[in-house]
Amino acid sequence: MERRLLGRGFTCLRVDLAEDQPPGLGRFRVVALLNVLDRAPRPATLLERALEHLERDGQLLLSTPLPMRPHVQGAGTTREPDEWIAGRAETFDEALAELVARELGTRSLVLERWARSIYRSQGDAAASVYELPAAILVARRAAPPG
Repeated sequence: MERRLLGRGFTCLRVDLAEDQPPGLGRFRVVALLNVLDRAPRPATLLERALEHLERDGQLLLSTPLPMRPHVQGAGTTREPDEWIAGRAETFDEALAELVARELGTRSLVLERWARSIYRSQGDAAASVYELPAAILVARRAAPPG
């Protein structure tokens, strides 16, 4: 994705916001977290820090498989994340409601639009490809009262 964006004139920064806060990163009209929250060791921290870089009227673009089955892959193993995000819903609809209420709502984000999609994941010995239901969400900070 980075190569494609650079080829279209976008600036790309390779930063793990959950671990690093580079000085002078600035604020952005759109912050995108695409298919990373369910695979990040510290997804709540990643989301919080990403939102710190969102302009006051900016939008969060978020995509994630639902229901989430969080795990972190590395060094040939899979482990649980250090932090949990959302809940442990069993259906797409329940998981979407949890994500919007617990993760967006508690961070003063208002859901503007969402779509259901399919996330295709690299397979393993059991299947060459996995197709998971996914949500693509666009949220904006709630207007301050007054």
